[in-house]
Amino acid sequence: MDGKIIYEVIRVINYIPLFLEEHFLRFQNSASILQIAIPEIGFVKNSIQRLIETNNLHTGNIRFQISATNKKPAIWDCWITPHHYPNQTQVEEGVKTGLYQAIRPTPNVKIWYQDLRQNTEQYLKETGFSEVLLTNNGMITEGSRSNCFFVSTNQIFTQESQLVLPGVTRNVLIKLIQNMGITLVETLIHVDELNRFQSAFLTSTSFGVLPIQSIDDQSFLVNNPLIQQLYLAYRETCENDLKHFVW
Repeated sequence: MDGKIIYEVIRVINYIPLFLEEHFLRFQNSASILQIAIPEIGFVKNSIQRLIETNNLHTGNIRFQISATNKKPAIWDCWITPHHYPNQTQVEEGVKTGLYQAIRPTPNVKIWYQDLRQNTEQYLKETGFSEVLLTNNGMITEGSRSNCFFVSTNQIFTQESQLVLPGVTRNVLIKLIQNMGITLVETLIHVDELNRFQSAFLTSTSFGVLPIQSIDDQSFLVNNPLIQQLYLAYRETCENDLKHFVW
């Protein structure tokens, strides 16, 4: 192992971490794949609770991570990290995105890739896009900081799970889609197929459920009833998770 960092970013709402157990399970899965020892969930909870209380953090994002190498013991870190949440205009009108050719190794592991993050952040600054969708040989995989879904008539399409990071928000949305009886298709999506979709949206810890206004020059319908239903259902799920959270 040579300098691996596995991490999670959680959202804090009203002093409570959202979907903490789901984030820890993904953290645990990443560690298992890379054979890295991590603290128990009780330790993680205590670290986050102390951080929230010490900083009186009502709203924001917290990052926790394990850094591991062959030469040194694994190092645990937990801190408040800068965040950017969509404003009301972006929620109502959608966001502009673009395509970006890049391959993220070990897609099922949330591992820090410094070069990829720096390159995509620079591209976002240059273009003014809110997010970029990564492509591999013309196939859309995921956003640089999000997962993506596409809507065609009454069906929702997304990339095959084994090819993308299993986002916590993505997993919540997939369960909601299934519970609502909406057809979900996991499939390869090529950039040349974008014009067959009426709508598209992003999911992430910070984005929540966020409609896409455009991908490069391809425009999409933002006020899609399916997306609006999922947006409301997701908000209700978040409220229930926060309500029943116990330290």
